[in-house]
Amino acid sequence: MKQVIISTSALNSYGTRVLTSGVDIEQYKRNPVLLWMHRRYDREDIPIGRIDDIHIDGDKIIGTPVFDMSDEFAAKIARKWEEGFLRMSSAGLTIIELSDAPEHLLPGQTRMTITKSKLDEVSIVDIGANDEALAIELYNTSGERITLASGTECPDLPLLPLSNPKVSPQNTDNMNEKIALALGLSQQATEAELIGTIEQLKLRAKQAEEMSQALVRGLVDEAVRLGKLTEAQRAHYTQIGLTMGAETLRITLADLQPARLPSELIHPSPMGGSAMPQQHAKLSDVPVDELDTLKRESPQEYARLYKAEFGIDLPK
Repeated sequence: MKQVIISTSALNSYGTRVLTSGVDIEQYKRNPVLLWMHRRYDREDIPIGRIDDIHIDGDKIIGTPVFDMSDEFAAKIARKWEEGFLRMSSAGLTIIELSDAPEHLLPGQTRMTITKSKLDEVSIVDIGANDEALAIELYNTSGERITLASGTECPDLPLLPLSNPKVSPQNTDNMNEKIALALGLSQQATEAELIGTIEQLKLRAKQAEEMSQALVRGLVDEAVRLGKLTEAQRAHYTQIGLTMGAETLRITLADLQPARLPSELIHPSPMGGSAMPQQHAKLSDVPVDELDTLKRESPQEYARLYKAEFGIDLPK
């Protein structure tokens, strides 16, 4: 008959571990039932055999499966067991005490350690929950089966607190390595180096923001000086620059033209751009084709030039 490892203190797929030293097997010895896949309320809910010579050997709970060969289903499982098609057993345990003490935790553990438990049954299973060729099935003190999903809360088997001193450093180390690589540092960068680099980046970002704001204000000031914007428009265009960026503001302001005075419309510059008002000494200095425009749009200037030309006021 082949012996089988029923349980160890190794980390299992539940994210917890069962301390072998805390497993009570005495009650089980009085009724050492062997089930198939922990089925107690199913078609195969009767024992398919028993476990003989169950004992604790170091960190292992070991026993020998003995199958009920008079039962057709049990005999089928026995054949698969003997021929190596089934190789794993699983402990059905009732949780009695839990602990998140650092000395009971292993790297990668996500749930509290089961420090005290009671062995209720042993099952032959197809796929176990432990890398050491064994599995576990957990029950609460009411005998209800505990069903877990990764990362979900379970009152009967809580997740470890994030502040746990044994588990958190590992998670923090992994996170720090990712942050270090993102910052262009080596994976071995210390926490002080990470914080220092982040502070430098924050300072540079602040300086860049201040420079951008100063540039925006400078562009708006210049546009007001050139007559492209009025004082009433200053706040609006400043907000455009702060929101869209200094370069977008520069392009926007470049397309604006300064406001033109009426006299500039009368005497445009030869290049077609804006020009300062042309000053004439007397009426005869004004080009003939501009006289009517001058008289209509600048009557006071026309009157001044008329008096300079003829020595008398312009007739009413």
